[in-house]
Amino acid sequence: MKDLQIKDGENNLKEKMQLLEENKTTLMKMEKMLEDKKREVEKMLKQLEQKHKEVEKMTQQLEEKNKGMERMNQQLDEKNKLLHQRDTELGNMTRQEREKESLLENMTSELETSRTQLESLEKDLQDRNSQLQDLRTQLQEHERELEERTKQLEERDKQMEERDTQLEERDKQLEARSKKLEEEERESQHLTGTGRQNFFSKHKHDLQTRLPSVLAPILASLHQKHVINDCERQDLGNITISVNQNYKLLNMIENKGARAQELFYEALKKADPFLVEELEGPHAFLLVIPVESSEGEERRMLEKMKDMFGEGCWGYTLILFTHAEGLRERSVEELLQTGSQELQQLMQRDKTFIA
Repeated sequence: MKDLQIKDGENNLKEKMQLLEENKTTLMKMEKMLEDKKREVEKMLKQLEQKHKEVEKMTQQLEEKNKGMERMNQQLDEKNKLLHQRDTELGNMTRQEREKESLLENMTSELETSRTQLESLEKDLQDRNSQLQDLRTQLQEHERELEERTKQLEERDKQMEERDTQLEERDKQLEARSKKLEEEERESQHLTGTGRQNFFSKHKHDLQTRLPSVLAPILASLHQKHVINDCERQDLGNITISVNQNYKLLNMIENKGARAQELFYEALKKADPFLVEELEGPHAFLLVIPVESSEGEERRMLEKMKDMFGEGCWGYTLILFTHAEGLRERSVEELLQTGSQELQQLMQRDKTFIA
């Protein structure tokens, strides 16, 4: 009986050994398959090694699991119970391989998508380069136009400089004339003492309506020279109607006597010399304007006249237009209608004579 049991045990052992050998061959085949797959994966990883770091991590995990398989093969001799666990682990590894393959397919599709996006970006870049070239061409054209305009402006500046030179010469002539008029005024001044009193009594009626609209300089001068006191100055300032204010001031000066009338004459002549000259005797100014003069030139000339002789000079001004060939079949009235605003206002306000 023992021999039969021993034989049966030996037979069972042989069968187990055969099963173990078959399992070993199966594991060897699976290891070879794993090695082949590993080579394929390594090839794919070499192609995508810079863009897909996650695949490298998974490959490292696979290597670690392969090492675990080797350890398990070493333990097969001692632990038969672990065979079932190894089979389960192999199934899990097969599943992971499938997941890796699906992951590689996804990465391949993403790579294709990136390529298409890159191609579209290259097309956009080409379009933008063409647009930039067009803009450069337009910029060059604008630069040429700017150079031409700069040349035109330089020519205009030269013309303006020439006109400024002419204006300076005319200003000098006007200053010389002004000095000459002042000298003549000093030489011809004959109102002293009784003469100034006669001026006040003679022109009192005209002064009621023709005194300057702003009496502040005259009142300040009379107050400074003690002709009027603070109360009288304040009373005059409270009157809002200019005619009434003039009337009260003239009566006040007349009542204060000859000295007050002389000082009033001096203050009036300083505030509005042309009014005094108009009342004493006629004067005239000749304003020479070229037909083709610019608005700026006319404006400067009129401002210069106003600064030198005051607002009253326009009532004694004759305007002489020269270089009539510039009219080009236009009349003087048409020239005035198309002329500068300052000249038109001067004609409407003061009814200046035209020659």
